Amino acid sequence: ADYNRNGELDFEQFCVACRLISLAQNGHDPSIASLKSFSWMSIPLPKFQGIDIDTSTPSIKHDGTGIQSRRWYLAPEKRIQYSEAYSITPQTKEAQYKLLGSYGLSHQQMTLLWDICDTGKTGVLNEDEFCVAIHLANGVGKQGMEMPTSLPSEFGLRSKKLRSTESEAKSILQQIDAAAETNVKRVVDQNALDFKAIEKTKALFELSSAAAQVQAREVQNLFELSCVRKEAARTNDTLREALRITKDAAHTQSNQKQILKAERDLLQKLLTSSR
Repeated sequence: ADYNRNGELDFEQFCVACRLISLAQNGHDPSIASLKSFSWMSIPLPKFQGIDIDTSTPSIKHDGTGIQSRRWYLAPEKRIQYSEAYSITPQTKEAQYKLLGSYGLSHQQMTLLWDICDTGKTGVLNEDEFCVAIHLANGVGKQGMEMPTSLPSEFGLRSKKLRSTESEAKSILQQIDAAAETNVKRVVDQNALDFKAIEKTKALFELSSAAAQVQAREVQNLFELSCVRKEAARTNDTLREALRITKDAAHTQSNQKQILKAERDLLQKLLTSSR
C-alpha cells in the first residue's frame, strides 16, 4: 500500500491497506494483483478487534451548488492504475504532457492542468502529481467535468517545497537524534573512563597504603633492633667492667700473696739468725 516507500500512508493508501487486510481475513491473497480481480465495493470492510465500524451508507454532502463535495475522490484502485501508468511513462515533461493530452483536453485546459498539478514548478510531475493529473484529465476530458482552477482539496497533495521542507526537518531531527546519541555515548564512555580512573586511583591508594604499612613495620623492626643493640652494648660494658674488677682483684690477691711470702721469708731468716 505504501507506493511511495516513504514510511507513511495517505488516505488512499490507507484504504488500500484496509482492503488488503480484508482480503486476508476472507481467505484471499493480500496482494495488489488479487485486489484488482475484485470490484472495489465487493470487498467487505476489515474487522479490527475493539473497533466497531459503521457499515451503513453515509449521507452525501453538497457544497451548495448541487455538486458532491468529494466529486474528485480518487479511489484506491484508480490510484493503482495511475501509478502503473507512471512507472511505464518516461519521466520527462514531453512524455507526461503527451499522455495527458490523449484525454482530449484543450490547450488551455492542458496549461491549467499542468500548472495546478506541478506544485513544485519543476517541469516534471512526480508520482503523486502524475496520478492527480491523470485523474483530473480523465474527469474533464472523458466525463465532461469542469476543470478546477486550483488543486481540489480531496487529493491532499502537498507541494514539493513543503515535502522538501518536511524532508529537511526529518533530516535535521535525525541529525539531532544522531548527535544526541553520540553525546550520550560520549558521556557514557567518559563516565566509564572516569570510573576506570577512580578504580585505578583506588588501587594505587591501596598499594600505597600497603607499602606504607610495610614501611612502618620495617621502621618498627629497625627500632626494636636498635633497642636490642643498645641493650647488648650495655651488657658488654657491664661484662667489661666486671672483667676489669676481676683482674684488679686477681692482681691485688697476687700482691697479697707476694707480701705474705716475703713476710714468711723474713720471719724464717730471723729465726735462723737467733739460733
